[in-house]
Amino acid sequence: IGIASISGGTYYDKNQARAMFPICDAEGNVIGYSARRIKDTDEAKYINSPETFLFHKSSILYNYHIAKEKSRQSGYVYVCEGFMDVFALARIGIDSAVAIMGTALTVEHIDLLRKLNCEIRLCLDGDLAGQTAAMKASKQLQEAGLKCVMVDNQNNTMDPDEILNEQGEEGLRRYLNNLVGRIDFALGYFKNSNPLKTAEQKKKLIQEFLPILSGINSQLDFENYLRKLSGITGYEVEALRKVVAKAKQTTDIADTRKIIEEYHPERKILRKLELAERELLYQMLTNPDAVSFYERNISGFYDETYRQIANFLVDYARKNPNYSMFELTGAVELSDLDDKDSVVNEMTNLLLEKNHPVNCDEDLLNNLLNSINVEKEKIFEKDLLDNSLEGKDPLTKARLIAEYNRRKVNKKN
Repeated sequence: IGIASISGGTYYDKNQARAMFPICDAEGNVIGYSARRIKDTDEAKYINSPETFLFHKSSILYNYHIAKEKSRQSGYVYVCEGFMDVFALARIGIDSAVAIMGTALTVEHIDLLRKLNCEIRLCLDGDLAGQTAAMKASKQLQEAGLKCVMVDNQNNTMDPDEILNEQGEEGLRRYLNNLVGRIDFALGYFKNSNPLKTAEQKKKLIQEFLPILSGINSQLDFENYLRKLSGITGYEVEALRKVVAKAKQTTDIADTRKIIEEYHPERKILRKLELAERELLYQMLTNPDAVSFYERNISGFYDETYRQIANFLVDYARKNPNYSMFELTGAVELSDLDDKDSVVNEMTNLLLEKNHPVNCDEDLLNNLLNSINVEKEKIFEKDLLDNSLEGKDPLTKARLIAEYNRRKVNKKN
């Protein structure tokens, strides 16, 4: 029923086992067909009519002839990735939806959307390819002066049709109503497409987000997103502010990268635990005695990447006690470690850093060990607190937090 209400009919090609749906122009005239294979096989799932004088995918939005009226009533239109998504929205009573037909968003598509004079809600697939397309499309719409918000998929890779089938109408409505602005979406996109395990990855995120920050005109919005980026990366707000100010003076990507590296803000963002672990790891890369010290005294680093490098160093040093950095990076590249490029980059970045102590003696190693143990204990206590607060009423939570803070003060004294 939902399909028929949109397309005007469903046609079945028994030989190809495909359900075929009419494609209409902006006035509702049938100009072609699109088909979806009923049963999944190795063949293409979707197929469209060949392009003709009337049918050009780059200039057509599926269901536009119906959505143009419905969107004026609702005040919005959802832009989806495929016609099955449009059908899913129709099944829950949302007819103000169109779909891009296997192409990127084009100038012709934007002109059609402009005529609707309503809020555009991008609802592209939740996989990385779909989210990348959403980022590009949102930029095109912004540059065209159109109001655009994004459906925040929150790492949900299912499309609307799948969500409706698995979670029902309520689940799909909840998904569609989770709308965020382009900058909030960009923060989530960059974070999800670039896991922030290392200082190098954090710097890469900053570099990718700098043009967006630089383009914010409202000072209030700028401060808001500066704080959000600080929370995601761990960089201090003031450090980010200075990097953005310098980056505004250049449009060259290589130059913005250089600004971040020269300013070297990761020394400011690292927690005490990460600083201590990073320092010890540096000493391990340059001094076999530090590797032995780690093996005797530390069960493992808290940081996953540091732990991976340290464990590799321990194994390698047992067989090659007089190793060099060149040998280490070569061994990593030949190993079966996950994400070897990131490991090599992190090792290289460590060795290029300045301000590391030249002499690696027992006092330095013991001081690092003490810092690591103290900070790990703080994290352990905080984890215990978080677990104890689950399911508690507000008064009990307040009492537990007060007790936790009192113990911290007593330990400090």
